[in-house]
Amino acid sequence: MKVILMTAAGNPDVLQPREIPLPELPSEHHVRVKLATSGHQSAKHQVAHRASLLPQQTSRDFVL
Repeated sequence: MKVILMTAAGNPDVLQPREIPLPELPSEHHVRVKLATSGHQSAKHQVAHRASLLPQQTSRDFVL
């Protein structure tokens, strides 16, 4: 699956296009939806630029 991965807070250059494996579905009652396009969420953009307001270590990466 193609993703834009943000592993640190900072400028837009911390955003890296990557390929990751498809996550497993938790149960047979869940579905996977294929997207042709996706919008940009400004809140995640603000998180990237306001690193000093957040803890410097997160428990997991952000996937956009």
